[in-house]
Formats: sequence, structure tokens, C-alpha cells
Amino acid sequence: MRVFVSNISYSATMEDIIAEILSAGLVVESLDLPAPRPGTEHPHRGWGFAEINGASGTEILQRLHNRELRGRPMHCEPARARLREL
Repeated sequence: MRVFVSNISYSATMEDIIAEILSAGLVVESLDLPAPRPGTEHPHRGWGFAEINGASGTEILQRLHNRELRGRPMHCEPARARLREL
């Protein structure tokens, strides 16, 4: 399941995020964090997309939504298809 993850602490590294998902008993297939805006010191923008397996879609969201990572609750929801202009 592709999940949109937001409210990620700027101090969290990619390894921290993966470790938190693994500690919830899930499998991370991929994690994509957009590059930070130019001129900022943050390692990412505080949101990203993860491909996660190991449970049903509903159970994945229940295990991860509001799970605390570095002092902030992660927000998780199913990723939506990106709308493109024709």
C-alpha cells in the first residue's frame, strides 16, 4: 500500500522513519522524501510517500497514524493518484 506520511519531525532521518515503521511490525518497500527547499537546513520537507506491506491497508494506517516520532505524531493516509493537467 502506498501511504502519504506527513507531520514528520525535521530532526528525523530516513533511517528513523524506516525504523519506526518496522517497529510497528510492517515492511517498508520504499520511502520517498522530497528534497528540502533551497536555503533550508532540514533534511526533508516533513512529508513523503512510503510503500508499506505486512498488513491490510486499514491495519497499516491504524498502526502508523499518530505514532510518535521524535516528539511529533506522524499523520498517515492512503496516497491519492496525482492529478495531471491535460
